[in-house]
This record gives sequence, structure tokens and C-alpha cells, in this order.
Amino acid sequence: MNSPSSHKSYRPVTVLSLRVGYYIADLVDMNGLFIQRLLNIILHAVLVQMVARLYACLFKRSTCTSTHQHTLETTLVKVLFMLHPTHIESVVNIANRAHLLSLLFCLMACDLEMSAVLVGFVYLLGLLSCETAVFLFPAVCFTWVYIDFCKFDDNGDGDDGDGDDAKEEDAKDGDKKEDDKEDADRHADKEEQVGDLYKIKHCIQKRLPRLVLITIITFHYLYTRHRLDWIHIPPELIRPAENPFYTFDGMNRVWNYALVLSIHVVKSLGMGLVDLVGFSHEYGFDCVRRIESLQDGRLWIPVLLVVFVLYLLFECCQGRDNKRFNGKGFVLLLTFSAWMASLFPVSGFIRVGTFIADRIVTASTVPSAILWTRILSPHLRAAGSRKSSTVMKYSMLVLLSAFLWIKVQRRSAEWMAPKSLLESSLRACPRSAKSHLEMSKVYSSGLFDTPIDLDKTSHHLETAQEIDADFCDLHYQFALLYFKQNKFLEFEERVTLGVLCQFTMQGAHSLFQQYWSHVLNDPMQLANGAKERYTVQINIIQDAIQREKEMMSKKESGEDGEGIAIDIANEEL
Repeated sequence: MNSPSSHKSYRPVTVLSLRVGYYIADLVDMNGLFIQRLLNIILHAVLVQMVARLYACLFKRSTCTSTHQHTLETTLVKVLFMLHPTHIESVVNIANRAHLLSLLFCLMACDLEMSAVLVGFVYLLGLLSCETAVFLFPAVCFTWVYIDFCKFDDNGDGDDGDGDDAKEEDAKDGDKKEDDKEDADRHADKEEQVGDLYKIKHCIQKRLPRLVLITIITFHYLYTRHRLDWIHIPPELIRPAENPFYTFDGMNRVWNYALVLSIHVVKSLGMGLVDLVGFSHEYGFDCVRRIESLQDGRLWIPVLLVVFVLYLLFECCQGRDNKRFNGKGFVLLLTFSAWMASLFPVSGFIRVGTFIADRIVTASTVPSAILWTRILSPHLRAAGSRKSSTVMKYSMLVLLSAFLWIKVQRRSAEWMAPKSLLESSLRACPRSAKSHLEMSKVYSSGLFDTPIDLDKTSHHLETAQEIDADFCDLHYQFALLYFKQNKFLEFEERVTLGVLCQFTMQGAHSLFQQYWSHVLNDPMQLANGAKERYTVQINIIQDAIQREKEMMSKKESGEDGEGIAIDIANEEL
């Protein structure tokens, strides 16, 4: 964690689970990757059940809702969450188990039947599973408040207004109210508004010990990471090939990260039916064009999302007669927003290495599945008035499940092999420099049932270089390509540049040594000027090191991380 090359991802619980997985694989003599993926599938299945339980707690069955209807709703929320296409990256890629574990522990912490001490323990496990769990802190708190708020309502959910609607309808058909009646109604409205505010206050006070406990745990966690310098990733470890917007400042950063955040929101709410950038395991340089002016039409996406949120705020805060403050709807909106706040890392307010990623969306799909269930359930309930409603409801559910299942299966199959995964990435991001680089490795290695094709290797490397000329990882791959093509002069130039790239320095330096130790011991090569060429390349390395030393000498300390390349190059040189 204290290494200059560390990305500051302290996830001991996740690492422990991975070690347990490999231990089980050795115990049963099975493929380790298969066991790890099996464990991820089990974790995801548990999450599906927990989301259904959360839905049941948030929207308890009312007297006007049949058991069959409520079962259908819980089944629907299970299907929508289980088959959300963005979960594939977290389930299939075992390195992303951290996001499953953190969500699992945070959902466990939402259970009000657990003791406060146990809640604090599982919440701490969530923080130690993945650092992004800290952004689920408000979601856990507001979920407690809303569940308690619902207990004040005799009917349990917010869709039980038939009796009130009928009374209002009768009042509209009656005579004009007298002045004293209007005064009484205004007084009743004020009492109800105060009543809702009292309920919110009472719910907070009731859960105050839990709120204080996890608040202390959260701040202690953040303070400890701050003291140990485990929060900020060294800037030089984040490259445009991975996060092209990282260095943006001012309004330029606001515009572009508004788009990035909107992309993630649409990924979550879109359920795989709507996706602004498509599915890719890498969204890097030039995959999403930067916004350079307010005339860019893509800025309408965050604007429309803000309008949508404001509309929800207005609808949730208004009572049925458009006069009273709807405290229950207001707390529900805060709870929904708190869960969506798990996308805060990609909002641009803090500097992180992640640009766009399906795994970041995992926690936000909890409110998305619940929201779509609440939107669809009234239509299913309306169908219940007909005798054929049962067949119709289940037919709709089966069709939706089948569509999402096919989409998930196809995407999962793409993750099974590097070539198919990279091909899908290039379909979504044709100008992703990093994806082109990784695809060149597939064609040059001959692995993964793919024959060696140096022409395609060269094509992908040249495309990547055209997209991002500063992507220094390319030099080492070009060197390997030129060596296989017997272009040794081009190889010598590229391998030297590979040594100067901190991300390929180790492999490039080893290749550099092996090549020149062979060439300098070959009399024929010496006769062809090998020693002079070697001196030129060594001078290039020494000049680069000297320039970087001069830059570092202008800084107060050399521990900022920018001297990584110098230290390693000096040691190896």
C-alpha cells in the first residue's frame, strides 16, 4: 500500500475470500478460476434474495394487495436485479468480487432485526471488502429511516390511497365548502405536515445509536486511510489511455464528468435496454469524446436527468391533494438518491482512476430494480381484474426474463475468452487505444486458440499509436513485433523507449539486456557498428534520466511518485 506504484485499494476481506477460493479448488482438485466464478455466482444469488427482502421491507403488503400480487412483485424485482447486464463484469471477473462483497455487507447492515453491534461489524466488513463501500453509508442510513417511517403507516406501503381518493371525489361533487370548513381543512393540513416531520425526527432518534456507530466507523476508516496516505492514487499511475478526463479542471471538468456520471446513471436505470456507450471492459482514451463547448448536444443528457430528478422530487413531496407535504414520499426519494450516490466516485468531485466501468454501477442497480418494479407493478395489478390476468402477468414476466437472459448469456460468453471480450470492446469503443494494444497481444502471442498474425498485430498497434501517440506501453509491444519481423534497427529504438516507460520498464529492460549482451558478443555485429548503436541507445536513456532528475530537483520532495521511473532506471542501468 505504501509503494509508489500502489493504487491504494485496501481490500483484505476480498483478498481473503480469493485465497479461500483457491484453497477450496486445491482441496477438491478443480480449476481455480471455475471455483472462483462459482463463488461469485453464489454471492450474486444471495444478493438477489437480499434485494427482494429489502423490497419487502420497503413496500410491505397492504390489505388491498393480494399475497399473489405481492409475490409477483418480489419475483419481478429479483428478475430485474439478477439479470441486470452490468453485473456481468462483477460476477465473471473474479477481481471484481470486491463490489459484490461490499454490497452484500451493506445490505446486511440495512436489516433492522440485527443488533447495532452486529450491524457495525458487517458494515466494517463492507468497507474492508471495497473502499467504494464508504459511498453506501448514506444509503444504509436512509434505508433505516424509511423502513421505520413505514411502520407509522397502518397499510404499510404508499399505494393505499383508494379511500382518500374516494372521499376527495365525493367532496368535489358536493356543495361549495363553507369558510369555517376551509379553515378546518387548512388546520388539518398543517397538523399532517407537522406529523410527517415528527415521524422523520422520531425515526432518526430511534435509530440514533446505529447512525452514530456507523458514522464513527466511517470517519475512523477515512481518517486511518488519510493518515497512512492510502487515499490518493499517485497521479502518474493514471494515464489518458485509462482515464482521459482525469487531469481536467474547472468548468471543463464539470461538463465532462456530468456526461460520465450520466452514462453510469443510464447504465443503471436502462437495465441493458438503453446504454449510451455500449458494453466494454475498457473505456479509455478517445472512447468518449471530450465536451469542449456548451454547444455539444450531449450536454442535454445530464440536463434531462436533472429535470427528471426535480420532477420526482416534486411528485414525491406533494400529497394527494397537491397541498400537503408527503413526508413518506420525500424520505423514499432521499433513500433512492442515497443508493444512487454510490456513483459518486465517477462524479468528478474526487480524482479516481476509474473512468467508465460496469462494476461501478453494481450498487446503484438496487434502487433501479426496485424503481422499475414499482413502475410496472400497477400495470400488472390492473391486469388482475380480468380472469386471464394470471397468464398475462406471467407471460410478460417470462418474456422480459427471456430477453434479459439472452442478453446476459451473450455478454457472459464474450467474457469467456480474451479475443471475444476485446472484440466487444472495440465494437463499443472503436478508438480505444488500450483495447487495440491488448488485441495486438492476442494476435502476437498465438494463445487463446488464436493463430499468430503479425499483420493484424501491426494494424492494431499502429491504430493505437494514431489514437494516442503518448501511450508509452506501445513501445515495448512494437519492439516485440519488430523482433519477430527481424527489423532489428527499429527494434533497438523501440526497446529503448520501452525501458523509459515505467509501465513496461521491467520487461523492456530484461529484453534490452538480453539483446545487447548477445549482439555485443557477436564479432559480425560489432563489425556492423553494434557498439556505436548501443552507445547511442544508452545515451538516450541517460539523457532521459538526467532530464527527469532536473525536474525532480525542483520539487521539495522526491516522494511524490514522479521519480519511480528514475529510481528503477538508475538501479537497472
